[in-house]
Amino acid sequence: MNPQHSRWVRQAGLWIVILAAALLVAWNFYWVLTNEPEHDEAEHWHVAWLMHQGQTPFYDFFEHHSPLFWMLLGLYFKLFGVNYGLILASRLFMILVFAGIIVLGWRLARRWAGPAAAWIAVLGFPLLNLGYFHAHLTVRADPLILLSLLAAMNLAAHLADRRPWSGRDGYRLAGFFLCLAGAVAFSPRAGIPALTLFLALGFLSRDALPRRRLFAVFLGGGVLVLIPTLLLALPYGLEVYLFWVFKFSASVLPVFSPLIILQDILRGTWVLLPLVLAGALAPLWAPSLRRRSYALLLIMAGANLAGLWASTHPYMQHFLMTLPFVGLLAGPGYDQIMRVVRSVVKIPVAVPAVLFLAGGLLLLSAKTHIMWKWRAGGMDCRRWVECHRWLRERAGDTGTAAASTAFFHPLFVQQTYYYWFAVRYAGPTLLHMGRDFDAVSFENVRGARPVILHESFFLAWNLLGSSECRAWLKANYEPAPYKDYWVLKERLAAAPPQTTPENPPENRDGSPP
Repeated sequence: MNPQHSRWVRQAGLWIVILAAALLVAWNFYWVLTNEPEHDEAEHWHVAWLMHQGQTPFYDFFEHHSPLFWMLLGLYFKLFGVNYGLILASRLFMILVFAGIIVLGWRLARRWAGPAAAWIAVLGFPLLNLGYFHAHLTVRADPLILLSLLAAMNLAAHLADRRPWSGRDGYRLAGFFLCLAGAVAFSPRAGIPALTLFLALGFLSRDALPRRRLFAVFLGGGVLVLIPTLLLALPYGLEVYLFWVFKFSASVLPVFSPLIILQDILRGTWVLLPLVLAGALAPLWAPSLRRRSYALLLIMAGANLAGLWASTHPYMQHFLMTLPFVGLLAGPGYDQIMRVVRSVVKIPVAVPAVLFLAGGLLLLSAKTHIMWKWRAGGMDCRRWVECHRWLRERAGDTGTAAASTAFFHPLFVQQTYYYWFAVRYAGPTLLHMGRDFDAVSFENVRGARPVILHESFFLAWNLLGSSECRAWLKANYEPAPYKDYWVLKERLAAAPPQTTPENPPENRDGSPP
């Protein structure tokens, strides 16, 4: 290839990358603006509001997650009051988190691979699997865990390759421990990857400091990693916190294998597997990669993938703690394969990478279009907010709602019962653990008289088939304009609150719009 033609190829490739990046940003914004909220998102928004009202997790309402993420979401209410803008703000925040993940992942990949290969390493799996990409953008704590782990991995990779450690490395080591502390504080799901990274760095750094000093540093670091979790637990009582966040979460669902989701991921990302395999074997024929940091990457990729089997119920978001480290192997793998290809065909190293990324973006867009076409009968985000706003207006400040899951529960409306989430699992699990649990009966539903009812609530408590219950429901409630919702007859025609200078639509005193 002549130099002029080679320069044209590089310039064309650069513009394709810029265009693909712009389209990816546009896709992200379009997704968060239009995609219907998920159960996890509605759960976290609602719980953040409950905490803003002064209620206490684990005591005043049923939950089994660390409250750190809800405290973070609650900052929106403190700054802007209680309003539905939280949905857009939190989703845009997740885009920023995803951008941070890409930056940290790319910087890490560049330690062992060229620029083109680094993009494949960080974007390969997300572009080829819509469900996995979606897991990065859903409003929940898992992307923040990944961000913390990648920040810790960047610091650990730098420390692993330095001998001996200097004074500045002490700051990097402190940052490493703090990043792990943040990951674990967001969720115990971070436990296996955080522990793997902690132990692996300690083992690989055994000659960076005198043994006794190194042991003391990591012993203190281990305490530092646990301090944020302990600080979160103390207001609720350590036993209560450990029960709900650790023990209950591990028992709430029946055990199933990660192979279910892994097969789904591999169906769309099989093209990456040769690159990952080449990356895993790269140290055998690339002496420059025989460094401690690459050993750290191999340990993280292997141990975390194996660690999925330690989870009793791994969902797609749990793979956020695993696949990014496996994907990083594709970077060196791409470079090694291109070295062989270029010995036969003189092709710019970036061309296949550019074509791969452009093709992945087209595939992502096509899958998104098909999914939205399939969901045409459902709600988009605007319609979902409209539904919740309408229900909130009927419930008022004193009304309550009853639904089986957070997705069906109107935002900014109080819960009728303590257990509105996962009622199928709360009762059996608590009884198995020797905890008291009062099942909901028709009598206490009739006594509570919630303003808003969703039929999923009756299905969850096996009440929908009762003729007495159906007769009472039809006598006291009317169907709402939104599927499967029922509203007390005297509240159905309630007019929306009037907007006046004394009653603005978005009050900063904590009252909903």
